[in-house]
Amino acid sequence: MPDFRPARWTVIGLVVLALSTLAPAAGAQRDGWVVEDSVIIDTDAYAPVLSPDGLWVAGVSDLDNRHLCVWKISTGEQRCNEESERVAEASIAWSPDSRTVAFSQNGHQLDSDVFVLDVANNSLTNLTEDEVDDLKARATAGKFVIYDQWPVWSGDGSEILFLRILNPRDDNGQRTIAVGRIVVETGQILRGPEMTTDEPLALVAEAIGVVTPPIWLPDGMAVFALRGGQDITGVWEVDPAGRDFVRIVSDPEIPVGKTPLLTGATPDGAFLSFYWLWDDIAIDDEFVSYGLLDRETGELLPIEIDPPRGAVVAAPPRLSPDGQWVIYGTTEDEQTHQDSTIVIADRETGGTIDIADDVNLQMWESITGIAWTPANQVVVPLDDGRFEVITLADE
Repeated sequence: MPDFRPARWTVIGLVVLALSTLAPAAGAQRDGWVVEDSVIIDTDAYAPVLSPDGLWVAGVSDLDNRHLCVWKISTGEQRCNEESERVAEASIAWSPDSRTVAFSQNGHQLDSDVFVLDVANNSLTNLTEDEVDDLKARATAGKFVIYDQWPVWSGDGSEILFLRILNPRDDNGQRTIAVGRIVVETGQILRGPEMTTDEPLALVAEAIGVVTPPIWLPDGMAVFALRGGQDITGVWEVDPAGRDFVRIVSDPEIPVGKTPLLTGATPDGAFLSFYWLWDDIAIDDEFVSYGLLDRETGELLPIEIDPPRGAVVAAPPRLSPDGQWVIYGTTEDEQTHQDSTIVIADRETGGTIDIADDVNLQMWESITGIAWTPANQVVVPLDDGRFEVITLADE
């Protein structure tokens, strides 16, 4: 399996809009999906996230400071907020009405809070300010430090769910993992369930312990994956307004200590899509990289990906909004992901459609794959920092 660990680039903010030079691949004319439009945002940034209304892309520019920027797709207008620093790019989350963007900060050595950016007036609000900025400062050494990370919006946009990690400087001390909710209109923080553990929490991606953003499911439950000690690692489920954390019971053949990266859920929330970071697992003597996890039974249902001979998966599969399709990238260049093909596959029939080829994919730090929005758009990060926005039409 290819290595999806982060790479680094120099980022310069320059935005010009141009029509895409990446013509749809020949396979795009087969039954299922066709490319209706393709536009390139000519910038030098990374980690693009499309707004629900399909009008904006949010991402990170200026690698030294990690500022949050938004680009208007129709005009190429760029708005960067220079007060936003150390943005954890995998945490970027649009509100359902596309008016605001939430994010948390990179918290390896510094504190993390949850912020929201108002796109219209480019104003920034810290929703979980705790007056701690530098974990290496003498005043915070040896004390519990609050990491607020991974904001997720409710379906109606009235609340933001986030995870709070109380992490001591002493690695032998206890850690508390809690779920909180922010009432957007008032800023009130609602305390949710918490779990205290002696197990270590890994420094993973851009956060403490939590591998990928939580998923707030239609039934009101939230799920997320933890990485750390044997008793912590795995997929957890929690009622944000309840009291208990529950580790989803997994297929007996799935090692307890393995960390799946969650990439999405089916519309009804019954199945979670994921893949294994760094290592495949063997189920019934077959190596499995990608799959769906049945929340009720913990059973693993493999997602079959069959790249062409000599090719590897360059971007892990993510579900379409209706859960019927998956989108992923393949390439013969495992090291740089040059000359990639963006593929849509029907989960039921296994049939595939190539929607773009000769794509030089960016080895972006968000490792959850290419998101497919309800507006049937995808945004593809290119290795030179530009973003390609592809609009799909259902035949």
